[in-house]
Amino acid sequence: MGTTRRILFRTFPLASAVALLAAGPIAAHGQAGPAPAPAASARDLPLTAAGRQRFVGLYSVTAPGQRPASLRVYEADGMLMGQMNGNAPTRLLFQGGDSFRPEQAPAFLVTFTMVDGRATRVSMRSPEGGMEGTRVDEAAGAGATTAADPATSGALFDELARMDSTLFDAAYVTCDAGKVAALMVDDVEFYHDRTGLQTGLQVRDSFQRLAQQCPRGQGVAREVVAGSVRVYPIAGFGAVQMGEHRFVERGAATVTVARFVHVWRRQDGAWKLARVLSFDHQPVPR
Repeated sequence: MGTTRRILFRTFPLASAVALLAAGPIAAHGQAGPAPAPAASARDLPLTAAGRQRFVGLYSVTAPGQRPASLRVYEADGMLMGQMNGNAPTRLLFQGGDSFRPEQAPAFLVTFTMVDGRATRVSMRSPEGGMEGTRVDEAAGAGATTAADPATSGALFDELARMDSTLFDAAYVTCDAGKVAALMVDDVEFYHDRTGLQTGLQVRDSFQRLAQQCPRGQGVAREVVAGSVRVYPIAGFGAVQMGEHRFVERGAATVTVARFVHVWRRQDGAWKLARVLSFDHQPVPR
């Protein structure tokens, strides 16, 4: 498959915003701004349902010299969530006013600009820099609307983003082969353009060896290519998840880019990985 799962913003080329809703702050590059308060000041103030709805929407965020990324803000189970591109979402902690801190990276401050009681812009700041964003539907013009693409957003997309994160964290970060095996059906099939086909116990044995090597300890990381993930339901079975990812090795002059297809089966209320395709591996310069 690949290497460590870089959650949420870590798939975006800008390393700081990449960490914004992910596992801890990373230095940002971009426009300077007031330094946010220390992470220790992060609060979790109550916010009404009507209050949460003011911020819900899709935003296009950029930094100088970088390609745009998408930030989706949505409500789930009474919480406001943020999700960059196709990566795993995280909760946004209300700080008062129109500001939030990502639960997984509280050193960042996310502040919205409101017009007529609705957020139209977003500013994301860390002590090192930040990004600016505009609501997509308003950027398209007055009165314009943007229909949500079910292949790139929605409950199914979010569920499988979480499953992808769980799978790759277990395989390449915590190196827990048992947990990876528990996420697969008994007759799992793994098609790889370099190693061929493996099935069932062969796949589990491969992950056992992978866990012993522990990619994270070897300086290897897996990153999802920003905006590449698509999800489609399969009636009566589950869903297919496809996209592109990068395998990054510390100190290497190139990174390996590949395509992946994961067929997920919904069984007894849980998602299980039934088929994996990993192909078109190509080295590219850093």
